[in-house]
Amino acid sequence: MKISRFTIHFLIFCITVLLTSPTVSSFIPTLGSFLNYFDKIFIIVIFIIFLLLFFRRKTIKMYFPTYLLLIAILFALISNFIESKANGAMIVQLLLTFQGLITLYLLSQFDYDERDIELLIKFLLVFGFISTLVGFFELILPNVVRTIFHGGKIQEEAVLRGSFVSIQSIFSHPGQFSWFISLCLCISYVKYTFSERRIYIFISVLFMIMLILTLRRKSIIAMFIVIIAITMLNSSGVKSKIRNLFLASSIIVSTFFLFYEQIQYVFIDAIERYSVSENTTTQNIQPRIVLANASVEIASDKFPFGSGLGTFGSWMSKVNYSDIYHEYGVSDYWGLSPQNDQYLNDTYWPMIIGEFGFLGAFFLLSFYLMIFKFFMNNIKYASNLKLKCYLMLGFSVYLELFIESFSSPSLSRSPQVFIVMAILGMVVAYCFNYSKSLRFK
Repeated sequence: MKISRFTIHFLIFCITVLLTSPTVSSFIPTLGSFLNYFDKIFIIVIFIIFLLLFFRRKTIKMYFPTYLLLIAILFALISNFIESKANGAMIVQLLLTFQGLITLYLLSQFDYDERDIELLIKFLLVFGFISTLVGFFELILPNVVRTIFHGGKIQEEAVLRGSFVSIQSIFSHPGQFSWFISLCLCISYVKYTFSERRIYIFISVLFMIMLILTLRRKSIIAMFIVIIAITMLNSSGVKSKIRNLFLASSIIVSTFFLFYEQIQYVFIDAIERYSVSENTTTQNIQPRIVLANASVEIASDKFPFGSGLGTFGSWMSKVNYSDIYHEYGVSDYWGLSPQNDQYLNDTYWPMIIGEFGFLGAFFLLSFYLMIFKFFMNNIKYASNLKLKCYLMLGFSVYLELFIESFSSPSLSRSPQVFIVMAILGMVVAYCFNYSKSLRFK
């Protein structure tokens, strides 16, 4: 069996385990917790294969300006030494923060063909379709679905939104379901724009309806932006752009009309949640606002560095409750205290700003933007339809992930970042092998 073929089958197996782990956790918590580590197991196995391959080839394929990423990491590491926080937690957090990019670089080292990518796409769409059917079943018999997939448990704060109930399907949280459905919607819509097969627009509509019913603001906004971006990038000429933009806008407006009450509620609720006045108590201020404000204070006080890896807004700062939370008053707020720390690692860019500093965050943001530049440049100049389709697919799932990162830890949270970066790694490797004329700048 080819290495690439083993890689794709092993990837699909690990994704299946990760996506079904919430259901397993509902009945067997210990086993479910173990299954959550399968993305790390995948990375370790693929890294070993990569090393064996490297010793034979003596080459590493570098597609993006990695120096920007290395400079950002250097700022974080220097911050750790300045703050006397250079320890094992620093290394663990470094790997957790960049597990997605590690996956991207590892998978981009192998040679894939069209069958490999199509196999992954079909698997994700089938899994998305099945979870969507479970979601519709949940609308009719919610208690039955919760008994079968969630052990009868429900996270009231996550699922109940006013008079509405968020659909979560087989996932442990509506937010997890919304990002996966968004991923599937990106894939199905891109496939439709290039093939115009009715099956893809049919499942795209199903995914869109289910996405709205999750009542997750960031995923809904991200997908509307992605749909418009895909439509415009796949249009040539002014008339085509206007026609396709009108079509995409009509779909969005129709969706708003059909689900007006739900959409109105989630956005009014957002305004109320994130509005802060002099009378707002520490118990009512949203944790993300607290973390964002504190990250700017930390980066300003410690300029040009930050507090260091594993000290602010990250998983290890939660495992070993960081002193900096007491220093900047973060520990006084609901959801961020030592006794109740459920929202400590609920952001991405505030974590980066706090731990890496302003300059480190700037270089990291620049690196992520260079990935956009790669896809947009090559979508523009790709002459082969299949090649352009895969480039557009990579661009769309990455754009959705990036947009969500401004209100969630999507760029460091697995399995979300793991699955998206795996897709990107395969697409980049396939496109490079298919056409050496592509520009990887």
